Amino acid sequence: MKKRIFTYLMLICFPFLLFAQWSNDPLLNTEIMDTIGEQVLPKIVVHTNGESYISWFSEFDDFNYNVYMQRLDANGNKLWGENGLLISNHPTETWFTDYDLIIDQDSCAILVTQDYRTGYSNVFAYRISHEGEFFWGNNGIALTNDEYFNPSPKVVETNKGDFIFIWNIDHFDTSQNMKIGLQRVSKNGDILWGNDVIISDSFHNYEPDILFTEDDNIIVAWNRTKCFDSILGQACFMHIHAQKIDTNGNFVWQNNIQIDTGNLLPSLSNIKPVLENDGNGGAYIMWEAEYLFSTTTFVQHIGADGNVQWAANGKEVSTLQENSHSEAALCYHDGFNQVFVFWQEYHYDGVNLQDNFGVYGQRLSGTGHRLWGDAGKALVELTPDTIFYNIRAKKSSDIDIGVFFKKEYFVINPPDTLFKTKINAMRIDHQGEFVWEKEKIVLSSVESGKMYMEVSDFMSSQWIAVWADNRNDPQFEYETGIYAQNISIVGNLGPTGIKEKNKFTANTLLNYPNPFKNSTTIEYKITETCNVNISLYTLQGHFVKNIFNGIKTPGTYTMNISGNELSPGIYIYKLKTDNYNIFNKMVIIK
Repeated sequence: MKKRIFTYLMLICFPFLLFAQWSNDPLLNTEIMDTIGEQVLPKIVVHTNGESYISWFSEFDDFNYNVYMQRLDANGNKLWGENGLLISNHPTETWFTDYDLIIDQDSCAILVTQDYRTGYSNVFAYRISHEGEFFWGNNGIALTNDEYFNPSPKVVETNKGDFIFIWNIDHFDTSQNMKIGLQRVSKNGDILWGNDVIISDSFHNYEPDILFTEDDNIIVAWNRTKCFDSILGQACFMHIHAQKIDTNGNFVWQNNIQIDTGNLLPSLSNIKPVLENDGNGGAYIMWEAEYLFSTTTFVQHIGADGNVQWAANGKEVSTLQENSHSEAALCYHDGFNQVFVFWQEYHYDGVNLQDNFGVYGQRLSGTGHRLWGDAGKALVELTPDTIFYNIRAKKSSDIDIGVFFKKEYFVINPPDTLFKTKINAMRIDHQGEFVWEKEKIVLSSVESGKMYMEVSDFMSSQWIAVWADNRNDPQFEYETGIYAQNISIVGNLGPTGIKEKNKFTANTLLNYPNPFKNSTTIEYKITETCNVNISLYTLQGHFVKNIFNGIKTPGTYTMNISGNELSPGIYIYKLKTDNYNIFNKMVIIK
């Protein structure tokens, strides 16, 4: 029987279990769990205080997996024992369907998955406190109870602190179409919508993504297709659709919105639309398409009212047609109200018969213009016989993005030739330039196979990457453990990165009045003697002017600037020192 975790008792009896701290050595990393069998599909969410929840699937029988979770403090110490907390030991049959993990307003972990406890694939959700209490019961709450296949559930939290879940419904009957189910649940575990909300019509609807918007609604995007196979010699295609739903379960837009045009998405393609909030009740939607015998990535902006904002088929991240642009990560940055896309670039060299891979990026303006050139910007140049993939992008506290990816290459170890993987991180500013002096920092340099990497949001001055790793049994690809590594805002690994939090947050930058007409006062606080530069940028990131440059001792300073020579609008001002950057917004009105 699952019980509350008695953290203090474990501290007394087993103190050696709890000192797993973040490693500062990329050859070691921090072990979350590594034992016999597969540990796969890790997820991570982080609280603003730096504490994190990490979940994963753990094999206990052939193709059957338990669900575990571990809680770490900001320094990477394990708080739920050496092996973590067992969430579910019900038969899952397979881990090939995804699951979801979020952290709620009360610092609880919300985990939703599917298992076969009823004999069929049904959806169950758990709410776990930071002390390890099961608030929705030891077996969670059932969101479905039917004879269908209900894979890959997801969850978002509303402003009121309750939750909306979404999943696919597959009848295993070709005469019935695939559907999408949604349900709203209170923080106490009460089902609020009675009957599920269903997205269904005469087409197959599947692979949904979901986000919660500022206007207290959700937006759902999914694939929609009439058929899965060619009919009478005619090709079968799918399209991306979207709908907004209010917290009462009502459809907000009169009709589902088709996001893409043309027949660029063959049925059975592994296409999953990705949603990012636009900060104004709408969403950016990204998807991959087959185009002129290669793969490319599109992004579309849909407004809060359901109107498509850009060209009919969205905007390609790159027009370089001889290359493929895939495995993309989408990141909205509220500092600019714009989106950044980072992807795997692929080129086949027919002369040398070589596959070449790289990592490219693009920044799209609010009107859909490619700001880093029509071919994007090469962040990792095309390289033969080396694969870059599993790309993740997360904004920082500054006006830049943390980009993470895996680098896979051959290692010849007679009589075997093995694939080995390293994990890298970059910090990219709004102009596509590297922020860290060492452009790419290695998070994990162990020559092992690594799978399923996920990266946390930027919290407490750091990101945390988590992945499955076969370092303890490299001859067996799927004998994996779960490992994690943090990296700070300045590119350091290990607990020393956490110490920067106090220095970073102790410094302040603000202006008053804001908005203003003629002049405003900038106030900033410095906690150590250092070089200080304050500069002004447009909302699009274009440099306007330097406001101050010089050496300051610890203290609070003010300075007046005039808005008479500037056009009305929103500007970003940035304080840069030797060790950190802070930015804020000012608004000029006339």
